[in-house]
Amino acid sequence: GGTGVANTGLVEAAQARMQAADGNLYALAINQSGMVRATGTATVDGRIVLTAAGGTVRQDGTLAARNADGSGGSILVGGDARGGNRAVPNAATTLVTANAVMDASAAQGDGGRVVVWADGATRFAGRIAARAGGTGGDGGFVEVSGKRELAFEPAAPLDLSAPRGKVGTYKSGGTRLAI
Repeated sequence: GGTGVANTGLVEAAQARMQAADGNLYALAINQSGMVRATGTATVDGRIVLTAAGGTVRQDGTLAARNADGSGGSILVGGDARGGNRAVPNAATTLVTANAVMDASAAQGDGGRVVVWADGATRFAGRIAARAGGTGGDGGFVEVSGKRELAFEPAAPLDLSAPRGKVGTYKSGGTRLAI
C-alpha cells in the first residue's frame, strides 16, 4: 500500500499533528523522514503527534518539541502513554529507525515527554532526549512500548539528564524481541 502521510521536508509549527485515517487502507501509514519542530506559543504548548489509527508509523527523521516557556514539549509517536489516550489513535505497528531523533529537551525548566507506542509491535532503534534545562528543572518522561512486542535497541542511551534536578523517568512494556 501507499503512504497516507509522508514528510521529507521541514515542518515548523506551534503544534504539529500528522494523522492518517478515514478508513482508507492505503492512507493508514505515516512515513516521517524530514524535520518537524514544534516550539509552542503563549497559549499552545509545543506538541508533535504522529499517528495512524490501526496502521503503521515509520519515524526516520528529527522531531523537536519545546514549550513557549522553554520547558520540554511533548512528542507522541504511534499513540500516548500505555496507548490509553482516546484522543490519540493508536498505531498497530511503530518503527523508529536508527536515523530517528526525538528531542523534548528544555532550554529552561523540566524536560518534556516522549511516547513511542503500538498496539502490536514497536521496533525502536533511534535516539530520545528529554533533558532538563541547564539552570534547573527535572528530566522528562519517556515510554517506549509495544502492547504485544517490543524490540528496543537505541542508537544511543536515552538522555533524561538534569544538571540541577532529578533525572527523568523511563518506562517500557511488551515482550522484548531482537530486531
